[in-house]
Amino acid sequence: NVTIRPRQPGSSFKPLVYATAFEKGYSPQTILFDLLTTFKATPEDYTPHNYNDHYFGPVSIKKALAGSLNVPAVKTMYLVGVENVLNVVEKMGYSTFGDRSRFGLSIVLGGGEVKLLEHTAGYATLAAEGEYREHMAILKITDKDNNTLEENKPEDNRAKKIFEKQTARQITDILSDNNERAYVFGAKNYLTLADRPIAAKTGTTNDFKDAWTLGYTPSLAAGVWVGNTKGQAMRGSADGSAVAAPIWHEFMEKALAETPKENFNKPESVSLPNKPMLNGQLATPLKILVDKTTGQMATSQTPPELIEEKTFQEVHNILHYVNKNNPLGGAPKEPWNEDENYTNWEVAVEKWAKENNYGIPLELKNEYENAHNNENTPSISISSPANGAVITDSNLNINVNISAKRTINKVEYYLDAQKLA
Repeated sequence: NVTIRPRQPGSSFKPLVYATAFEKGYSPQTILFDLLTTFKATPEDYTPHNYNDHYFGPVSIKKALAGSLNVPAVKTMYLVGVENVLNVVEKMGYSTFGDRSRFGLSIVLGGGEVKLLEHTAGYATLAAEGEYREHMAILKITDKDNNTLEENKPEDNRAKKIFEKQTARQITDILSDNNERAYVFGAKNYLTLADRPIAAKTGTTNDFKDAWTLGYTPSLAAGVWVGNTKGQAMRGSADGSAVAAPIWHEFMEKALAETPKENFNKPESVSLPNKPMLNGQLATPLKILVDKTTGQMATSQTPPELIEEKTFQEVHNILHYVNKNNPLGGAPKEPWNEDENYTNWEVAVEKWAKENNYGIPLELKNEYENAHNNENTPSISISSPANGAVITDSNLNINVNISAKRTINKVEYYLDAQKLA
């Protein structure tokens, strides 16, 4: 009975990780770079790939979850912490994460097994705006004379608060937005219903042994698993959207037929912290003083009249601005020294920034060619008239000796700050 047996959930586990991230201070607007990235990990480094090996650069968490992108999901798992996610899901009744030494960053992509019944209860928690209740299969047992032998009263099944309402609403808002997922799943898919809003997510294991679709309305959650009970891989590209979603869609249509249409509550609009990437701001303005003569950075020896200010857009990975253990706190003073993954994340971002004309151009950084330095400073001396000479003629003949490594365009002559020629 696969309903109560552990199976890898694929990407259907992602919403629970993102919900944990929202609880910690991240938001649907937070930007993460969807770029091929290597993570420091034990016993060996880990390089996750997107489903089709296509990468979208900077994306909001909303876009990343809606399109089920893998790299931003793994980055979110790293930012939140594996232990924190496992603490949350165990409060929601997941019973398959006992030996935590087995699990790492890959559980956000389905690297840890779950039970369909418990996983559906997890989605029901999102439907109930963050409140978890234990699943209850049997309500009452009576004998032949209709005497009650045992009874489970739903009103006695107390709710346990797992997420803030705002968090659950944010996840629901993403999972119910078909326009947001269309760039990956297409506008026409099995994750929508014609007559009412519905939230849904698919999942697929790499070897096509497990395909999932889970989703909900405010009052009904359902989960579908498709695969072989003995664990063999399915034939072809049997992903969740192709083999599980049609079953889930048909069930939800029939189960909800002739029931009142229900709408989800929208998340509140909240002010975001003044921190790039965390608040959805991709680039920050960087003002640089540039030498008009060379087009390079001005130095202390550049004449003021040859200096102009230029503004460039600076881009960094989120670890440049955020301490993952306290994302709403102060920015790291030396982020490159404070997080083991900073360098790997930044290398990928620097490459993207260069290809997309962000940051300071390399030629601007090459100050060694700057015209206004000691090596290039011109030498000038007046050979005539001599120092201390008395001039009586109305004609003033002046001879100057000039040497310069670079070309001399002109010489200006001044007498008591008045330009003569």
